[in-house]
Amino acid sequence: EYPTIRTLSHFIKNSKENRLHEIEIVPKSEVYPVSSAQKRMMLLQEMDGVQMTYNVPSCFILKGTVDRKRIELVFEELIKRHEILRTQFEWQGDQLVQRVLEQVTFELEMIKGEYKEWLQPFNLSKVPLMRAGLKELKDNSYLLVIDLHHIITDGVSLSIFMHDFKDLYAGETLPENRLQYKDYAVWEQKLLSSKEFDIHKKYWEELFSGDIPVLELPYDRGRLPVKSFEGEQYNFQVNKEITQKIKKIALETDTTPFMLLMATFTIFLYKHGEQKDVIIGSPVAGRPHADLLPLMGLFVNTIALRYQINPDQSFINHLKKVKNDTLEAFEHQVYPFDQLVEKLDL
Repeated sequence: EYPTIRTLSHFIKNSKENRLHEIEIVPKSEVYPVSSAQKRMMLLQEMDGVQMTYNVPSCFILKGTVDRKRIELVFEELIKRHEILRTQFEWQGDQLVQRVLEQVTFELEMIKGEYKEWLQPFNLSKVPLMRAGLKELKDNSYLLVIDLHHIITDGVSLSIFMHDFKDLYAGETLPENRLQYKDYAVWEQKLLSSKEFDIHKKYWEELFSGDIPVLELPYDRGRLPVKSFEGEQYNFQVNKEITQKIKKIALETDTTPFMLLMATFTIFLYKHGEQKDVIIGSPVAGRPHADLLPLMGLFVNTIALRYQINPDQSFINHLKKVKNDTLEAFEHQVYPFDQLVEKLDL
């Protein structure tokens, strides 16, 4: 729709719907409100009990001589830099709040056995909600294991964490973050009660008015009565020829590989589930404001993409419809998924 930088710039400049207020630094307080994502995560954790479903462990191989004390100092610098790494959560009546501590004790542990046995559940009322361990391997190498609770991190945050870790370990000085996660939580709270937010709320309520379809696929066994959170990964590589074809078709149809694959997936679900109305969950970064890009914390949101399949329609026309539906949904991605679930009483 906007093929040149000039036309895109003009659209952005004149778009009133997508203008977001500047995020302000909140006054210092004993406690702060949590974000909608944090509240959802806390409720999920409490439903799950003392489990590690929402632990987010990452492993890295370090080769050569490793300075354990230096690594520990880097972690301490990261904890100073990102307040979310020294934040704990507590209920005050029926309100969940977050408390930011000035200092926390951190120790880089040495892992003796298997790293999976070293992992353990977090108590969300005690900081830090991060642990790190070092395991000596063969050939002068080490395994660095970093485990955080999902309530303080997401995929983008892990990338920020590792980027900062590498720079600090290399001796670089990082620019100070103007904002912290608590500033975002207060900003989001104001956003959710604003007139601008009503536009997003109306979109999702209209999209999911009426009956909500439930996808029924021909499973090889019956569904379990309770979630087990057990699963497997199947990894495979798409060859270069197919990848190039996907990019070529996306370019020719003015779409993206995501839209193209989504259109294909919806047809796959229609053929196996025999349903013309499907809903597919998709994670989004949840960082609608540029000021949020360098911050660590739980920002990720889920949007429920709803697609209609018309068997009499050509694939290209279906792709165009998927494109429009996807762009609309992403335009309204600030609407918290938990509010949609609550509204639909699911």
